[in-house]
Amino acid sequence: MDATRSAEKPIYYLRQTLFSSPLVSQFFHNFNVRITPCDDVRYQNTPTDVSKGIVEKRLMTPFLWQELTEPTESMDTFMDEGDDEIVEDLASDGKIADETQAPDITENHQNKQEILINRDTAKEDRYVYVDVEVHPTSIQLNRGKKFNLHCKILSAAILPGCLKSKGEDSLILILETRLLLIIRMHITNMGDLEPVIVQRLSLARDENNNKLTQLGFSVTCNNFGTFISVSAFSKVIKVYEVEYDIDGIPNILESMNILIDGMILKHCFLSSTTSAYAAMLCLTLDDSNILHLQLNELGLGIYRSILIKSYTIALSVKFEMPDFIVPLPRTGGVLFIQRSQLSVKSLNFFFSREDFESQTLQYPLNLADTPATCYYIPKSKITCLRSEEYNDDSMIMDQVLISYKSHKMFLLDVFYMKRKCEWKLRFNKLFVQGAVYSFFSLEEITEQQYDLTYFNDDGVSVNKLISLVPRKNGKPGFGCSVLNEEKYGTNWHPLYDFTVVPSLYSKYCDFLTTEELWCLGRRFQKGSLFHLHVGLAATSNCISRLFENSSRLYKYEEQGEIFYIASSLNHSIVFRYGSSKFVEENKSKDSSSPLDICNNLYVPKQTIHFGRLEHDRFIQVFSDGWRIGKFSCGTCFNVLKSSFRITLASSLDSFVALTYEKSVGNKLMVDIQCFKIDAENNTSPILLSLPNNIYGQPSMLEFVCFNSKIILFIGLTNGELISLCWNESMVRFSVLDRLDLNTKPGICITPVIPYSLNTINKKMILITTIDGQCLVLEVDVHLKNVAIVSRLKLGHGPVNITRINKQKFILACGSLWKVDYGQCCYPTEIVEHGWSRRCYRDCVPIPQNSERMCEDFIEKAEMFLVLGRNGLNELFLSDFKSVQAEKIPLGVTGIKLEYYKHLRMFIVIPSATNSRNDDKLIFIDHKSRKMMSSNVAAINLFQEDEYPVSLFEWKVDSRSSNTKKHHLLLIGCKKSNYGSIKIVEVRKASGTVSLKILNSWKEDFPILALNQLNDSTIVYGCGNSLQIKKYDPVACHMAATVNIAKLLSNIKYITINQRSNLEEIIVNTEKDSFSRFLLRADGTVKALQSDFVSRRLAAKYVVHASASGDPLITIADKQYPNILSIKLTDYNAQGNSSAVKAQARIPYIPRILSCDFTPIWMKDYDKSIKNCTILGKFLSVGLAGEASLFTMVQGHTIEKLYEKERVQYENSSRQRFLTLPTFCPLDFGNNLFSEAGNINVVDADTCLSKTYLTENPDIAWLLHSSLV
Repeated sequence: MDATRSAEKPIYYLRQTLFSSPLVSQFFHNFNVRITPCDDVRYQNTPTDVSKGIVEKRLMTPFLWQELTEPTESMDTFMDEGDDEIVEDLASDGKIADETQAPDITENHQNKQEILINRDTAKEDRYVYVDVEVHPTSIQLNRGKKFNLHCKILSAAILPGCLKSKGEDSLILILETRLLLIIRMHITNMGDLEPVIVQRLSLARDENNNKLTQLGFSVTCNNFGTFISVSAFSKVIKVYEVEYDIDGIPNILESMNILIDGMILKHCFLSSTTSAYAAMLCLTLDDSNILHLQLNELGLGIYRSILIKSYTIALSVKFEMPDFIVPLPRTGGVLFIQRSQLSVKSLNFFFSREDFESQTLQYPLNLADTPATCYYIPKSKITCLRSEEYNDDSMIMDQVLISYKSHKMFLLDVFYMKRKCEWKLRFNKLFVQGAVYSFFSLEEITEQQYDLTYFNDDGVSVNKLISLVPRKNGKPGFGCSVLNEEKYGTNWHPLYDFTVVPSLYSKYCDFLTTEELWCLGRRFQKGSLFHLHVGLAATSNCISRLFENSSRLYKYEEQGEIFYIASSLNHSIVFRYGSSKFVEENKSKDSSSPLDICNNLYVPKQTIHFGRLEHDRFIQVFSDGWRIGKFSCGTCFNVLKSSFRITLASSLDSFVALTYEKSVGNKLMVDIQCFKIDAENNTSPILLSLPNNIYGQPSMLEFVCFNSKIILFIGLTNGELISLCWNESMVRFSVLDRLDLNTKPGICITPVIPYSLNTINKKMILITTIDGQCLVLEVDVHLKNVAIVSRLKLGHGPVNITRINKQKFILACGSLWKVDYGQCCYPTEIVEHGWSRRCYRDCVPIPQNSERMCEDFIEKAEMFLVLGRNGLNELFLSDFKSVQAEKIPLGVTGIKLEYYKHLRMFIVIPSATNSRNDDKLIFIDHKSRKMMSSNVAAINLFQEDEYPVSLFEWKVDSRSSNTKKHHLLLIGCKKSNYGSIKIVEVRKASGTVSLKILNSWKEDFPILALNQLNDSTIVYGCGNSLQIKKYDPVACHMAATVNIAKLLSNIKYITINQRSNLEEIIVNTEKDSFSRFLLRADGTVKALQSDFVSRRLAAKYVVHASASGDPLITIADKQYPNILSIKLTDYNAQGNSSAVKAQARIPYIPRILSCDFTPIWMKDYDKSIKNCTILGKFLSVGLAGEASLFTMVQGHTIEKLYEKERVQYENSSRQRFLTLPTFCPLDFGNNLFSEAGNINVVDADTCLSKTYLTENPDIAWLLHSSLV
């Protein structure tokens, strides 16, 4: 191998999660979280905890890893012992341990005990309820922020709160890598919900490669939180004993195996009355296809869990497979929800087999053979159906709500008569659902009013407040009246296809990234085309269109009242907002507007500046003067007229600075004046010691208090920034520094004209420009030694600055950005729900009690008044990123999406099952976002049983000009097992698409892949044949089809790669990975490379350029699944031509597509100036709607980031407690599938701390090199 190859730098994947799936795989309502009255230090890693971290992590030792297929000696021993010996193990001092026993307190817990005693004596703990949604690769709390795990979640369960846990619930997650996590929900001092991992336990075994016996198929817990049961798909269930420390934090102790003869279909714990005993029920299927019910009794001893005895019942062939097995919490029985009946059995039934220990209820005829989709056990009693048994003290009652696929909700009342030991069932219809439920909760709030939350497999998430109204004419059930409905975000599941298109320019707003992400989602009538965008989630409400032309917004507080001033070119309006007490008292009952316009304060002039002076006065500067006073005094203001036109102004304390225009001869000059205003509003001039050689005109005036000094900054149009400091002894402002911003090193090539300025902290200053730039300067205490830390472009207009708090700001420049300079200098775009950009110009925060109570839990909210193109808006801003979607309804299931770039429109191929002949192609205009009618049916483009399966925009040389191209549409079709290709001319006019068939020919197989060479030759795949068809533009003649290669399986995708003067054809096949061919000048082909592994790939792949010369191909393997990059080298090249350069394990079946997504601040800049080179980017998208962005990088920066991630893993592996965002993906390990392990993957979501970004701007640059 030559020196060049030996010195080649490694290639890394930088993986960033864009959004997770909206599909909910499990839902837990009213998850109980404890709030301690003092600072909660339970989950802080003390030195003792860190030293115990590895021990308490409880990685399985050889002793604990008992054989999965053979019983252990300890199990055999206890199986043979008598009952007396078992009781001796269970009891201590003749008493059976139960939940009333206090936990032992060791010396190591003494300090924690003292803290706990002090905390409890000070004030009692509070408990709040949280809704937990488990998604395929993430969890979501209270329908707010999502926490990604970068790994598929196999199963989840709630470990219920008990006396030892102080009533607090825990979440159990089983990951695909066979890692068990115990998670607590911690409420921080800031009021944020933060999941904390309190224990990690590996379930994997290196020796066990049989997926059927690998643990993690399902997990369940008993009602006292003392046992966790994890099952495999067959053969074995492992039961773990749970203990709690002095703070009530769970910890897994010993475990044991329970062997099962056959497949484990369902298993659960029955409700028990003591924590020392548990009964676990399993439904199994043996090798003879016979169903069995196996009851396993477990006892909690002093040292270990003990299997007391197992009881197995072989079920009759008439026994219906239950949809659900439901433990009944109060009666202690178990409910079987079957296709034709409901049956309840008590615990004693499995011992005695007596009929009176069970009860069966047949479904009504209209419900027979209808599967149940989900059930819910309400926390409070459902009382809409009156019954005498509800108040009968001799009965124990359980209620179960059951939802059926027929859109019906039923209530099952289960009564157990204690004296007679009999069961009684009552089954009644409640209401008709509007959709199929996969998970739901229904709780009674008041009489006949209910809180309903439901989810389904289509990704729908809805919360409703409903009222149940009795139906007329005595019909059973209730009518469901919706009082309030809230849908949680836009749903795009399932995601069938996606594409990346160039951003569309708007005259109102700048495009902020080079590309847009569009996808096809939903099914049937809900099928839609979605435009997805990632940013800080926000919702807005237009409250007045009176301010459509306003450009600046100011806020002024006086005597507890807050006034807002909106300025436009020809007037200034003063108003109060609806949170004001004055507005609430004086607003008319008929008025829905939250504004109170102060008409007596209206001025028909533009406000140049509005600020606060000493003695609680305001100053409002206009182009012809100013007024000073207090709004509470009405119109009694001190007004001063100016003989010159004022252009700029600024104020601080008693200082005011102005720039004004004056005529000197035939020239118009701009002068700067400063003066001081005393308590009687008298002005006295202040001398400004300005440099003599000022060549630019003033563009900015800003007073700031910087390090206890009053500084006046003057920005000039030539890019200079002059700073003057107030000198009390000399009664003047003296020059501190003069800085030319255009000569400082930076990455922006446009000139700097300062517009606005604000201080970030004692060392940093924020400057914005009139052309959309944002600069951060780092200075010393004397405003010397200035360095530009960051220089970004956010738009093409002036950037207004709004301070939120400390180092957080809102930047308005058409779009709204939020930036926290305590983390990094790169902002995050604020994206509204529905993504309706309104060209925002300015905003002010609303200083109100912005805490929204959700039961006892506090969710923080940031609210702003924002000036936009549509007027004045209320804006509610969350503090976490989410995806916002713009939806274009299609009415059918779209399965394939292509972008016709020439006419800027999308072409959708709908599903063959729900498409008619006139809608086999759907056209959507990119600009108008509307569907367009077409003449597809009129010209008989497709035969009745013929369907399009592939599309390609064919660019053909013009007969008259070598530089001009004609754009035509190639359509690959499928008819039964045959195929055809159609050449169609497409025209667009007035919302209508007209098509004209120019040519077509039949093929022996469906055409799944189309492309073209530079000379307009069509390259396509027909079955497993690679074929070409040349076109002569001069003669307008299509040549005969030439078969140039045969492959082992059908061709799914074709790309063309330029190689010197020749072209390479890269082909992706259905079962045998990819192959490369070189097309020679004489029309023959040469095989260059084939993957050495027969992989089953997703249809598309990505070809990247490489810094070393040889290109790279990135492919998506569906079998494992993973994404890997392979160097494209010829067969005769030195070394392994198919060596994997980078590889990432994916928790879903990936589909990839090349992309760019260069943000506006990097659009015109070099991508390799920060000690690394970006080789390319690609998207990875799953069917469930999840997406990740991969950036292929080489260089020192990514290597440093790679090492940072490993250091974080080393640190986290020694800690007992980990917050979920800091849970490193390296904890998953790579031993599950060796072929699918990560190679050179850096996960940007978890490996960076806030301080690390500010200290490493090159890493921050790399992480913000994309904007979706």
